[in-house]
Amino acid sequence: MNFKSHNPTIILIAGKAQSGKTTLANYIKDNLEKENKQVILSPYTKYLKQYIEDITEEKITEKNKPRDLLQKLSSELIKKKLGYNNLFIERQIEDINIYSYFKDYIIIPDVRFKNEIDIIKEKFNNTISIKMERKNFISNLTKEQQNDITETSLDNEMDFDYIIENNSNTDLNKEAINLIQSIEERRKTMNNIVIAIDGPCGSGKGTLAKALAEKFNLVNIDTGATYRCVALKTLREKINIEDTDKIIKIAKNIRIDLKEDGTVLLDGEDVTKEIRSKEVTEIVSPISSIIEVREALVDIQRKIAGNKNVVMEGRDITTVVLPDAKYKFYLDANLECRIERRFKENQEKGIQMTYEEVKDNIEKRDYNDTHKKVGSLKRTEDQIYIDNTNLTIDEEIQIIEKIIKGD
Repeated sequence: MNFKSHNPTIILIAGKAQSGKTTLANYIKDNLEKENKQVILSPYTKYLKQYIEDITEEKITEKNKPRDLLQKLSSELIKKKLGYNNLFIERQIEDINIYSYFKDYIIIPDVRFKNEIDIIKEKFNNTISIKMERKNFISNLTKEQQNDITETSLDNEMDFDYIIENNSNTDLNKEAINLIQSIEERRKTMNNIVIAIDGPCGSGKGTLAKALAEKFNLVNIDTGATYRCVALKTLREKINIEDTDKIIKIAKNIRIDLKEDGTVLLDGEDVTKEIRSKEVTEIVSPISSIIEVREALVDIQRKIAGNKNVVMEGRDITTVVLPDAKYKFYLDANLECRIERRFKENQEKGIQMTYEEVKDNIEKRDYNDTHKKVGSLKRTEDQIYIDNTNLTIDEEIQIIEKIIKGD
């Protein structure tokens, strides 16, 4: 009998010591098993033991356990940016390959280095990375526990799909349930025709997405409109841009609907024109930088996509919202071209902004978009890069159509 892997979900959890990553892993496992999913917690200590013995040429005994030796090695490894050696990751991948034949979910609860995430994500396309953060609790720990946190610091270059802050009032079981729901929504997009487009402000993403939707009969989802809805409601309720708690509450309770004809409904009201106002434009970037706002809206965006054939554009569509999209594009143009386009677009829509105001706004948004803690705009190897500075919209469509038909 031939067994075939059924593409399980790999969940990688990172975090400093005492951050709650193992507790979260167990909650995820328990809740998945309640849904009759086949789940395994990867035997991480086994790999760790073999890895340390490789590095130190010292056998692990009852007196000198992997965790103790790891604390001695971690800081130096991180300083040198060595990461785990290839043999360590190869052993992980061998076991993941075996588990993939009979498990729906494989949870690895103690990831430490960027190359570990990168290699596993490259091998297994349905991989989710989570970072656990725990703040304002060190004073309650022993000196030994505080040293443990310092000595097992993570590689600062790591990037994650989800970040969970584990504070004194955090319900990790509830966080696990929410994560499972979000992961399942994400999996739904894997078998559909999904075109994901990222790029900076003024690169023509919206125009291209609309044209592609018409060409291939796709649902066009403008994710930027969802952030603009939160910004508009923030303005309407006269909330200070610094009052993040109230803005987060808006994002978690807002009702947004994007119609196929481009109409944007906010709590049932047509706000298609109003969300493009100068006032909304000025505050949408800092609002979109709030982690909890992004998490709430990513869930909304995935639910809107559902099981549809879609084209979706934004800043983090290929990397966070729809990382399993079949077609991923990064659309770009030089700064002068993008300023000219946005200035002309504003004039056509009756939005009163001078050329210098548009230039200043785009430059600020470029900086904010590339420096967000979560969901930042970035280039990746699996995106197809298109510089449309000197291209017409028809030429862009031809390029993408050729890629899709040639797949």
